[in-house]
Amino acid sequence: MEETSKLTQLKNSSKKLNVCLVYPGYPPYEQESGGIASYIQENVQFLAASGHNVVVISRAPGISRLIKKNTREAQIVYLPHFLPRISKLFPMLKFNEYGAYFYSYKAYKYLNKIEKETHIRFDVIEASDWGGEGYFFVKKFPERTIIKCDTPSFISESYNPNNPPYLSSFVKRLEQKTLLNAKNIVSNSRKL
Repeated sequence: MEETSKLTQLKNSSKKLNVCLVYPGYPPYEQESGGIASYIQENVQFLAASGHNVVVISRAPGISRLIKKNTREAQIVYLPHFLPRISKLFPMLKFNEYGAYFYSYKAYKYLNKIEKETHIRFDVIEASDWGGEGYFFVKKFPERTIIKCDTPSFISESYNPNNPPYLSSFVKRLEQKTLLNAKNIVSNSRKL
């Protein structure tokens, strides 16, 4: 797969579009996802410089409530890693377990809320496969969603069998379902 997809067309488009990017660890929380954070930050700068309206939805560790930040390039929305009510009811659950599923749902609900309140429909929604972030987006907005293949854990672990698994089997299945259900996938590598 090459990045000669909808995202590339968007970057080269003269039409000004509404773009929502759903990624983990947007700066200053990039310690969660180094390369992904760099990729998304560069895309935000490029898309904004091209005149597109950009909203980023990102998860952030250590916060218990939604944080909105308006920058020159985009509106950045940081969502808590996990739903506070769920973590209080089930303290044994960690993000690595079912939190990824709840986060994807929460991000999808927030995007839906933005569209209803502002009466702006996002033309393109790009989300990462890593951790299953795009799971609800490919289910609810299949035509508008682009999944960026960022080496999902089930693939990276197959290349590194001596490394211990870093995501639960549930999250790996969520990543697989996200990719299987996606109509639009981009990747930086032909091998993925």
